[in-house]
Amino acid sequence: MYHQVLDIPRTVQKRGERFCFTKTTMIEAEETFRPPRISKPCYRPDAEPDDKESEDRNKLLAPIAKP
Repeated sequence: MYHQVLDIPRTVQKRGERFCFTKTTMIEAEETFRPPRISKPCYRPDAEPDDKESEDRNKLLAPIAKP
């Protein structure tokens, strides 16, 4: 589980060639981070999406099955 926020000043500094974020990761691969792990990734707008990351994120967004 993570939270990303667009870093507008860094994105402007990159002249729109990359979109930069501040990413706060609380849980990854069943590992909990205390305190949360902070990273500052930048992505190219034309980059291929990471299918594995998208798949994992969609699993987290799926409704919880009732027993």
